[in-house]
Amino acid sequence: MEISFKTYEYQQDEVFHKAEYCYKGSCEMGWKIFRNDELIESLGFGYVLIESLYCGICSTDIARAKLPFPLPQITGHEVIALHEGKPVAVEINASHLARGIENFDCYYCEQEMGEHCPDRLTLGIDRLPGGFAPYLLVPQNAIYALPESFDLAKSAIIEPFSAALHAVETSQIKNGMQVAIVGPKRLGLLLIFALSRYRKASKLNFTISAVIRHDKLSETCMLFGADEVLSLDELGNREFDVVYDTSGSASGFQLSMSVAKKTLHVKSTHGMEVGGFTQLTRLVIDELSLMPLMKKNLENLKSTLLDKSKQVILLDAFIPEIIKNWIEDNFPNKRVVVVDLESIEDKEIDQILPIERFQKFDVALVSSVDHLNKVMDFSDVGSLIRARGDIFWYSELAQAPLPWVKFFENNLDLRTSRCGKFSHAIKLIADNSRLFSEVISDYISGCYEINDINKAFDIARSDKNCIKLLIKH
Repeated sequence: MEISFKTYEYQQDEVFHKAEYCYKGSCEMGWKIFRNDELIESLGFGYVLIESLYCGICSTDIARAKLPFPLPQITGHEVIALHEGKPVAVEINASHLARGIENFDCYYCEQEMGEHCPDRLTLGIDRLPGGFAPYLLVPQNAIYALPESFDLAKSAIIEPFSAALHAVETSQIKNGMQVAIVGPKRLGLLLIFALSRYRKASKLNFTISAVIRHDKLSETCMLFGADEVLSLDELGNREFDVVYDTSGSASGFQLSMSVAKKTLHVKSTHGMEVGGFTQLTRLVIDELSLMPLMKKNLENLKSTLLDKSKQVILLDAFIPEIIKNWIEDNFPNKRVVVVDLESIEDKEIDQILPIERFQKFDVALVSSVDHLNKVMDFSDVGSLIRARGDIFWYSELAQAPLPWVKFFENNLDLRTSRCGKFSHAIKLIADNSRLFSEVISDYISGCYEINDINKAFDIARSDKNCIKLLIKH
């Protein structure tokens, strides 16, 4: 099969320009992707050709030039498409599992963590052309048929809504907790809706507070299920048990940290530095946890090491000896690898990385923000920590970097999450179809033809009243 088309691709200058594309191949034999007659990607088997209908513009698309993936690229990952004449939603991770490869040597896929498969491509983000093209190549097991009752344009929020629902389902919210969403807009409003529906379905009693910068979002937050809406001036000394940062900014992250009492759940992938930490986006992409470590409080570390799946520990050589001895005394079956992160060279990394399971460390203990950055982005290796691993940052309180003082003072548990299960999102939408239709009508601010994509992105970046824009083919 062969199909050629001209489409818009995103450039480093943050503008879309047209290019000629051609896909050649089949699901059984694999595909070759040509751009302006030059081969740019060869895909193995397990991809099917579908036709794009709608694609949402999200904050990740707007921040795309700041993310660690090459450009130019056809972006867009919130896709509703036609497959064999029927409307479908598409999950974005092209893993071995998603492609239907049966005999694979991948511990991530064996553990049903295909969204972190090291061989995956990511629709509209990492190499795999996305939904702003009229045609897509998508993994055959990543396609979800939509109920006939679903409005196709409104269904374009299934991808971000599944991510919001996943964050809620993994947050361990309990009765009596106070929950806040900082910067509710594109993703944050969906989080509010997911929280309100989760609260009703699980019969829990917790409060949902929206923290906003712009008063015009107040009524929308309440419509989506918030119990109260607070401006920055109204926050005062309020603190919340669980805080979701959906602000998409470094300042929003710091605000979220300042009002979090127990858990800070980060959803933003803005690519910016925060108080010397350059890898916050990578933290979210890999769904890593970051926790403070102090000699007088090892409870978080103890809880992590009780998890039998966390076996191999990277120990920064500058971590106090008393902590190293405590680990060896209390968890003699764990493998501890002491690494001098100041002087280790690239050629030495292969000698210390685990050869079993994920082939990376399950847990890392680091002694500074520089070492924190290094273990997450080490030369050609990338992160030394496997996806859904845990990182502990050791610091004496008096030595903590200023933006991170509250992190250590409150012993915050910093969690992250990324993609969710489409099946969960589709079911919840179907179970709340009337309410969903009502709130999403307020959520979608406009729908633009593909030829107006640059105009749509300009509006999405600059219009404070704009929430979600769609591109229609």
